[in-house]
Amino acid sequence: MRHPTTDAPPIRALKIVELLFQRVLDGFSNKEIADALGCSPSTICRDLAMLESTGWVRRLETNRWAITEKPAALMQAVSYTHLTLP
Repeated sequence: MRHPTTDAPPIRALKIVELLFQRVLDGFSNKEIADALGCSPSTICRDLAMLESTGWVRRLETNRWAITEKPAALMQAVSYTHLTLP
């Protein structure tokens, strides 16, 4: 049964990003992500394509998916901004 709030694409995308932080170096397969989130592999494939196009995830040479450096770079920018504010 689908839940309209937790099954929405933006929520799934955030869940995928959170999941990928658990295996930064070796990533997850599409099926592993789908199983972990209780979604179909085709749904996860669409979500990963969107996350890849925006620079949040990348496909490894092993065909597994991993988080990119983007979240860390954004956090560094936020930290730097807070340190330099008067």
